[in-house]
Amino acid sequence: MYSSLKELIEQLEYGTKLHIGVQFFGNIGNDLLILPVERRIHTSPICSEAKAVPGGQRRCYRCRNLAFQKAVKTKQPFGGLCVNGLYEYLHPLMIEGEVAAVIFIGNIGGDSRSEPFPSERCPGLAAVVESYIRMLLTLAPARQDPLAENLKSYIDANLTYGVELSRLAQLFHYNQKYLGRLFKRKTGLTISAYVNRRRLEYAKKLLRSTNDPVIEIAARVGFNNVTYFNRLFKGQYGVTPTEYRRN
Repeated sequence: MYSSLKELIEQLEYGTKLHIGVQFFGNIGNDLLILPVERRIHTSPICSEAKAVPGGQRRCYRCRNLAFQKAVKTKQPFGGLCVNGLYEYLHPLMIEGEVAAVIFIGNIGGDSRSEPFPSERCPGLAAVVESYIRMLLTLAPARQDPLAENLKSYIDANLTYGVELSRLAQLFHYNQKYLGRLFKRKTGLTISAYVNRRRLEYAKKLLRSTNDPVIEIAARVGFNNVTYFNRLFKGQYGVTPTEYRRN
């Protein structure tokens, strides 16, 4: 028996190029189900290359969010090709009639960097992950405020695209006002303030680790207006992005 969901996924992937992840949307969760960010986004050589080109990251996240929206709306598993031509399978995990999580199995295709995995085996693999999640839910107490933690988890994994309150309400099947009040009560920040803070932190990292122009970094972290990005950055850190990089 594996001690956590992360360990199970690593064992299922072992010896393959598959990428298996889970995004939780409901009010469930415990310490055994916590996953690192790479288990909530697509990570593969093909994905990394696609996200590195101008606009690529936003295209990938838009494709992924549309797939999540379909899974939450239809409550049915399905598979298809992503914008980069890779096959991906999504499997909604239902609890009390609502989608509590979406299991995704990707990096499947004919490219040498992807896994030539038979798509007809995806439902069985997703069923194994679902069964383990259900079992782990019974083995440890729920985290405090799992809904707020799942919201933060989703936002952190999707800073570039798809973190508007209206979209979050659709995915998490809660009223917008309720989600906004809950998040503010649990974190001390509105959702938009939290998103901006996390985007600015991501921008700081990129300013330190890359030579990309400021305007490209602003777009990459989710700001469509570089002037607004500069103003927020200086308000948060006391210097402009250019000054921060130079110093």
